[in-house]
Amino acid sequence: MSKLPYEHYIITDSDDVSFLIRLRDIILTIALWVIYIYFIRDSFAFVADLFRWMMSGFDDYTQYDALKIIPTIQAYLQVAGVMTVIYLGWAIYNMLRFRGRQRRKPRATVTPVDLANMYGFSTETVTAWQESNNMVMHHDAEGHLTDVKLNS
Repeated sequence: MSKLPYEHYIITDSDDVSFLIRLRDIILTIALWVIYIYFIRDSFAFVADLFRWMMSGFDDYTQYDALKIIPTIQAYLQVAGVMTVIYLGWAIYNMLRFRGRQRRKPRATVTPVDLANMYGFSTETVTAWQESNNMVMHHDAEGHLTDVKLNS
């Protein structure tokens, strides 16, 4: 039987793991399931009331405490539907408007001369900075570049 390409990611030998680690994992798993069930406990009442409401022929849902959230859910779904229509409309409008054309202008190329003028250093110095793998930049109290040390 050949090994699958992902089998080395899956731990299949419990003998490699000590008893204390397995016990820790079991305790953590149980604790996390308890926390998860604690956080979703209200959904159990909601599902039970929803089932009772359906079995009673979809009568007035306000009789069930857990179903009183339905108007809020409806409002949320309406807002989500409106936002979906708006965003899809905007996307279709832009698709028709630009028809695949790229309208953005490319960035201007920054040359060593531009950087030398900006920082007040010579063009040769800036070129040396660009060719260096590591450098330490020193700034004054106002944040202006004062010195650069090149590391080899």
